[in-house]
Amino acid sequence: MRKLHKKTVHSVIAAETSEMKHERITTLGKIPKEGRLERYLREPYQERTREEIFSFWESIFKECLEFVIFKLKPISLPRFRLNFVLDTKNYEEIEKEHEKATIVEEEAKSPSSAFIVHNRFRATIYVNVESLLALPNVESLTLNLIETYLHEILHACGIGDEQTTHDVLMPLLEEFVGTKLPEDRKNLKASDYYKKRSRGKLGAPKTDRRNTDKK
Repeated sequence: MRKLHKKTVHSVIAAETSEMKHERITTLGKIPKEGRLERYLREPYQERTREEIFSFWESIFKECLEFVIFKLKPISLPRFRLNFVLDTKNYEEIEKEHEKATIVEEEAKSPSSAFIVHNRFRATIYVNVESLLALPNVESLTLNLIETYLHEILHACGIGDEQTTHDVLMPLLEEFVGTKLPEDRKNLKASDYYKKRSRGKLGAPKTDRRNTDKK
C-alpha cells in the first residue's frame, strides 16, 4: 500500500493531523486493475496544489453522484456543493451553527467526518479534511472519501435513517470500488454512533451527519 506522506499532503492542504481515532476502512481485498479505485490511486498528490487536490476530489464526487443516479434512479436531487473544511475545530464550529437553524433527526455521539445541509433544491456537503488526513495511507483516504460522498448523497435521496442509509450504502460502495469490504465494517450498527434528536424550526433545511468515530 502506498503510504500517505503527511508532510507532502499537509504542505499542500495546510492542515495539521490530529490524534483522532476512527473506525474507518483501512484494509481492502485485491484492488481491481483499471477500476475506479485504482485510477484514483494514481493521482500524484506530491505534484498538486491544494486547489488541484480539491478539484480532483470534486471529480470523484461527480462520479459518485452519477453512480447513485444510475443505480437508484431518484425522482429528484438538489444541486450539490462541496465545502472542504481544513481543520476539525473550524468544522465543528460550522456544524454547531447549522444545528441552530436546522432540523436534526439523528446526531453523532462524537465528532463527525462530514455532514450535509439540504432541502429540495440545494445541498452543501461539509467535509472534515483533517479527519481524512488522519488516515494512514492514500488507499484508506480515497476509500473513506468515496464512502463519505455516497453516504451524504443517499441522505439527499431521502433513503431513511442512519441505519437504513448504512445498509444501502455498503453494497453500493463495494460495487463502486469493485472489491469486498471487511465484514465488521459492513455490519456496523448506527445506534453505536448516533443518537436520536429533534430540534430546529419547522420547514428548516435538514442536516445529516456521517460519523464512524469509535467510542
